[in-house]
Amino acid sequence: MLGRFSDAMSLIATATNAMVHAQHISGGFKVQDVSDELVTLERGLRALRGVYDEFDAGIREVRP
Repeated sequence: MLGRFSDAMSLIATATNAMVHAQHISGGFKVQDVSDELVTLERGLRALRGVYDEFDAGIREVRP
């Protein structure tokens, strides 16, 4: 589970860093200029939600 959490955070960090870099280089950006970064960010967020859902399910299993 922690490995999947780390992978999700890496996707989010990579996409965010790429978007920040694109903004600094051009002084701003259009959505079409960062479409790959947005796809990666969305993928990372879905993965992160999946890990949190799995974590929540695990907590419910061990609670009395």
